[in-house]
Amino acid sequence: MTFRSPLLQTYPTRSDPHRLLKLRQRSTWVATLFLLIGIPTALVWSRLPPADGWGYWLYKAHDLIYLPLKGNIYTRFLPLSMIALILVSGLLLAWLYFFVNNQSMVRPLHIGLLKVVLKLPAARPLLLRSARILADRGLYAHLMVEVLDHLRVRRLDGFGPTSSAKHAAELAQITLFQLRLMGLPGMAEDHPLKAVLAFEEVILILRKSLAKEQRGLLPKLAQAVVVFIPPLAEIRDVDTLKQEDPGWSPFSSRAFARDILALAALADSSLAPFLPGDLRMDLPALALEKGAAQQLALSSALRRSVLDNLRRYLEERHLLNRESALSALPLTPLRHLNKEQLADWGRLTLGLVMDRACLDNHPRSALTYIDSIEALRLAMALCSPESDPDEQELCLGFEQLLGRLPLPRHYRLCNQLVAAQLDNRLQQWQASSLERSDLVRATDFTMDYERLYDLAQAAGPDLLPSAGDGS
Repeated sequence: MTFRSPLLQTYPTRSDPHRLLKLRQRSTWVATLFLLIGIPTALVWSRLPPADGWGYWLYKAHDLIYLPLKGNIYTRFLPLSMIALILVSGLLLAWLYFFVNNQSMVRPLHIGLLKVVLKLPAARPLLLRSARILADRGLYAHLMVEVLDHLRVRRLDGFGPTSSAKHAAELAQITLFQLRLMGLPGMAEDHPLKAVLAFEEVILILRKSLAKEQRGLLPKLAQAVVVFIPPLAEIRDVDTLKQEDPGWSPFSSRAFARDILALAALADSSLAPFLPGDLRMDLPALALEKGAAQQLALSSALRRSVLDNLRRYLEERHLLNRESALSALPLTPLRHLNKEQLADWGRLTLGLVMDRACLDNHPRSALTYIDSIEALRLAMALCSPESDPDEQELCLGFEQLLGRLPLPRHYRLCNQLVAAQLDNRLQQWQASSLERSDLVRATDFTMDYERLYDLAQAAGPDLLPSAGDGS
């Protein structure tokens, strides 16, 4: 559990695993350049070399190269040249700093400009057309996608029970623009997982929050994300692992593609023309809330069983000091996925659990999955450096899969679901004959509302939603 506000996080930065190596190399290059220029300059300035000996060529270069340059560029235009020299020297030092640290000098300015322009709805069609023209020439708007994703997450993390329909519409517009940008030729195959993750994180919130006249955005979002479902289904990393170990089947790319298709069908059931035949499934059935909820419930149960099996194995082996009932590790170690991709799979998994809870209005399914995450995290802490290497590697993979989950917005959503459930229960009691007896009293609901306060606090102090008054 973390209380760090997502609203305080900075704009995206790119990490380079070879940054320290490049830092040493570039520092060496710059130091060598300064020595090659500085040593001859110091020798000429100190007049140590003999003019009729080996220092002749140093003085010759000073007279033929340095003095004409200084006279024509600096002395001739004084005092304006002094201002220009200060500006050029400042820019050169700034460039050297960014070069040595392997950073872009214009990236912060670029991000700041995109931040301003992307908030203007009228500018987005022009940006999309420009990005399409550049994409046809092999220049892809990756930085714009990163900034858009950050804007979307900030609005998503700031979305609460009191958020207006206008706030929801802006969130939908940003997500739609991001999906259309990522779906440009040459980009759709690069990051299908990030695209469907953006869609999943907003779609069910928008279904409950958009005003009636804004509901036309939902089919547009579904049509924008369906472009990514075939490339998502073709991600081979987890599927390759699944062939070696059937236990990974719930985490296969095709399993996630089916779940995203169920969510998209809720918004627009006429998606068949966009999909290959083997991915169309039964779209009319999935377009019903019951059908989509059943699809997500099955997937969530299977993924939770993966977490629980590993947790039980680790507890029996390290906590109870006995051989596990499982003769070997319940899963093959995660060797095929990088850290970032594992984190995205984890966010998508928990997000789909939350979607199922919203469709069913059943917060217990989401809270149970969160409990499984916390229990597995505690069990993985039992692993020691002397543990089996495969076991350590599997635990490391799950640490990356779980990451910082659950996030504050997951707790906030649970808070809202539990609050609605408790309010409904309280209203049913008040409307029944029990309200006029002493069998049930308002104070009997106090313990339930205390759980609600805990979830509200876990959502983050600056995002504390209404927890009800319990009266």
